Amino acid sequence: MYFFGELQIKMASYSYIATISPENKRALRIAMLEGIMLVGTLIGSTLCGVIADNLGLHVDAYISASLSILPCVVTVFGITQTKRDTEKEGHSTSWSWRNALGFRNLSSAFRCLAKRRPGRGRILLILSFFINAGPLFTTTGLGATTFLYLVKHRGWTLTEFSTYNGVTDAVAGVGAALILFTSWKYIKPDFFHLTISCCAFGVLAYTIMSIPGLPANFWIGGVLSVGVATLMALIKAFQTRLCGQDDFGKIFAFDAIYNILTTNAVVILFKSIYSATLPVWPEFFLVLNAAALLITMIVIGVVAVIYDHHVYLIKQTELQESNS
Repeated sequence: MYFFGELQIKMASYSYIATISPENKRALRIAMLEGIMLVGTLIGSTLCGVIADNLGLHVDAYISASLSILPCVVTVFGITQTKRDTEKEGHSTSWSWRNALGFRNLSSAFRCLAKRRPGRGRILLILSFFINAGPLFTTTGLGATTFLYLVKHRGWTLTEFSTYNGVTDAVAGVGAALILFTSWKYIKPDFFHLTISCCAFGVLAYTIMSIPGLPANFWIGGVLSVGVATLMALIKAFQTRLCGQDDFGKIFAFDAIYNILTTNAVVILFKSIYSATLPVWPEFFLVLNAAALLITMIVIGVVAVIYDHHVYLIKQTELQESNS
């Protein structure tokens, strides 16, 4: 479950990184951001329990409130370039409750997704959210049911579960950044080949997790699921490739709305499925995750075909404009 402020900060960070980064480095930098957030989750989940046990839960709240001031300080004193550029273009940068709460920008986010774009840009942008549904479905579903399965069904202790959760989150974030850095530095793969490979790693991870007799199956699967974290960073970078710089904030705003609605629906769905299948097949939710990523691979294949036609149309348009 997201806090409103947390989600606002995340989407603003994605938009800022996409704005200041060259296209060939966006995916890597977005992955680095996600890696830092997941490492922060590991540190926070580890220290919060220790602090609460020794000093009290109220100390955790004070520390969290104090750390929440940092994004404001960084924004005011460290991020000035995009504001100056916006003012030069004649757009208002004044603060208001309407802008802060996003009421004015809510409809513009939907209009941004639906507006006409060169080539097949509009349909590709819409389909990118269908691709994003795969990793979002699996990570949210796993988060909703893993505690019930590991602690309630397999008898893990809370310490074992917390350690597993923190370590695998950190491995996913750092691993995604390393995979993207290595790929672009040495291999330079095609976007679609890399996303399909990430899905394949995810399918393998969830398949291994679904085999209860396999030793350390959740630890092995947790490490292999780094492909899912990499996939999410790649999708965000692909979306910025399809729209102009002025649309980055609107696209990530729509992504925030999409995440909230999808996450809540998936949590309800997975908990219902887990309860229904627990007596006969407790690992069914993991098989469902693997199936979701297989479907995502098919969608990526369709998008790859449309993207080739999109590039062809763009080149034809540029050729006609140069001839005229």
